[in-house]
Amino acid sequence: MVMETMLIHGPSGEYIGSYCEMPVETLDSHGVASARRMHVAMG
Repeated sequence: MVMETMLIHGPSGEYIGSYCEMPVETLDSHGVASARRMHVAMG
C-alpha cells in the first residue's frame, strides 16, 4: 500500500507532497490498520 500526503496552499495553489510505501500483510481493514500503526511507530 502506498500512502500519499499533500499540503496545499489554497490562495497560490502551491503544494508539496510525499509518498510512503507500507507493507500490508492482508488486504483488509485490519491489515491496513496494522501497517499504519507500524509506520507511526517507526516514525
